[in-house]
Amino acid sequence: MSKDKKIVWTHYFSRKFCSQRFEIVIRVFISDFYRKRFHASLQNNLVAPERGNHTIYYENAEWQRFTKKVYYGTCKNLPTFHYYMQLVRRWQVRYGSGAQKLANGNLTKLSWRELRRRYLAFDRLHLDFFNGPIWVPFITEPFISQVAEQELQKLLRQHQRVSDTEEIVEIIFSPEKKNAVISEHENLLKLAVWTKSQPRLKQAAIGRLINLHWQKYRWLPCYDINDKPWTREYFMSELNKLLRKNIASLKLELSQLRKRFPYRQRMFKKILHELYPTPRQRELLIMAHEMSFIKDQRDDYRRLGSHNIQPLYHELARRAGVTIKEITHLIRKEMIAYLTQGKLPVDKTVLKTRVKAYGLLRKHGGEVVVMQGPELKKMIKQELGGQCIHETRILHGMAGSPGQVVGSAQVIYTKHDLRKIRQGDIMIAVTTHPDFVPAMRKCRAIVTDEGGITCHAAIVARELKKPCIVGTKTATSVLKDGDRVEVDAKLGVVKKIS
Repeated sequence: MSKDKKIVWTHYFSRKFCSQRFEIVIRVFISDFYRKRFHASLQNNLVAPERGNHTIYYENAEWQRFTKKVYYGTCKNLPTFHYYMQLVRRWQVRYGSGAQKLANGNLTKLSWRELRRRYLAFDRLHLDFFNGPIWVPFITEPFISQVAEQELQKLLRQHQRVSDTEEIVEIIFSPEKKNAVISEHENLLKLAVWTKSQPRLKQAAIGRLINLHWQKYRWLPCYDINDKPWTREYFMSELNKLLRKNIASLKLELSQLRKRFPYRQRMFKKILHELYPTPRQRELLIMAHEMSFIKDQRDDYRRLGSHNIQPLYHELARRAGVTIKEITHLIRKEMIAYLTQGKLPVDKTVLKTRVKAYGLLRKHGGEVVVMQGPELKKMIKQELGGQCIHETRILHGMAGSPGQVVGSAQVIYTKHDLRKIRQGDIMIAVTTHPDFVPAMRKCRAIVTDEGGITCHAAIVARELKKPCIVGTKTATSVLKDGDRVEVDAKLGVVKKIS
């Protein structure tokens, strides 16, 4: 692309990330990992604020070339797929444990030189984690899901089992292993059953068990480096909600949860045996089935690593006289300058401004530039000024979980919006995360901008037996709080009624 030609940016996804993490996202696409393994790179990236989140944009043709190269390189056959998924597992474990080691000990006594060494070691872990565990599944899953579903439909028609579509899709595109959120809920259910069965149990004993539960699962909401972990009080509140139910219903829920995953494992093997897929069809169905858990698991490690490294960032923030939210808005070269000189390379007011809104821009393979304030507004006008979402009353996406309902929309841009959800609402979200699950249980249906049939929203919706449409691209931009909408998750259509 000519450097003089204006880039037409394509909206890709929105997240509540600090500028340091979004810089990692951009650095991924020029890393040796993708250039050497897939002969792929992206020369143009833009990050801009959008309704409490920040959105990343790419040049569409460049992005399409990049993702196809990664997909074909990763998924050309099952051995290649398993090679990369083993790498994903290895790097995610290294990220979680490595972050803990780097943030261990009395950090206040460390020299600036040692702090710099630890930050650079984490930066390497951080980049590798996004290279492999984050982006390889994120890029390949939509391709795998789409092709696997097409081949599955052929097999169901061939064997005259179209009437079994709903059940078979649920088995193939859902995990047969528990993620951390499911394990946490199971553990809390067990604690509730045990507490209910022993009415004379002392509060101190319950407190000790909640403390153990907190130590094991407190990291779950730490999607970004500066997110706060859950408190003991949060878990006690969740336990009290369960204790309002009768013991029979708690035991039933626990029993169903425990049976669900072994059942899927048995049924998946049975489906492969009964449908007689071709070798390539078999590979695609196995990839799609395994990916449904891999995407969950890598998100567990993202949160664990983000939580484990926080003591290091708290120390970096303490020495600078700023908060952890502010220190995570130094990009890499600024952080290195800070740790080399022992003082912030930018004014504290700059960091406070970035917490509210920042921009990152990389064009034609150049350096990543960070901006805020008037400079950011000028960049947004120059790069995105002519781009807009067209009004429409009908949205199309992929059916993540079947069903048809009508309800009132509540638009969720970040987790802080979840408090708006009331019983029977329809959640309209950019995407969903594990800490969205309590709100998802209240919903009548779930609609997302992002995702495929094995994304978090689709899997949870199938667990909850709620209609779900994913991958609409613009639902959060088109719909508003209180809009009356019809969700037809058989056809993959969302209609704005009023």
